Amino acid sequence: MEINSDIDYKAVFERMLEAGKFRNATQVARFLGVSPQAISNYRKRGELPASMVIKFAIRRGVSVDWLLTGKGGAEAGFESSNLSCAIALIKAPADISRLAVLTPEEVVYVGKLLAILRRKESIAAQAVKMNIDAVA
Repeated sequence: MEINSDIDYKAVFERMLEAGKFRNATQVARFLGVSPQAISNYRKRGELPASMVIKFAIRRGVSVDWLLTGKGGAEAGFESSNLSCAIALIKAPADISRLAVLTPEEVVYVGKLLAILRRKESIAAQAVKMNIDAVA
């Protein structure tokens, strides 16, 4: 399933600058451990790897949702379901390579889905499980 992305990655970079109190992309690059040229290339292409968004969110303690959409508060708190899902994906064994191709927005949706499914007595969780069983 492909998610139609309406993410404005230039705005994501701006939120990174804001959250990190960085003056420029070079400082963002140093913070993420990549070259300034890599950041420049991502900005020109209007994209960013999920791993960079997640790494930034973890290291700065900001919400992945906020980085991607600008909605909600910037402070994540590590209880955020999408952030804990993202951390799990980063630490996942290499043999589950299908997960490595998740886009940042897919990581957010997987996290939200997990949050629903973990509510054992929830009607929403039961409905999601029934729908998954019906189409899988």
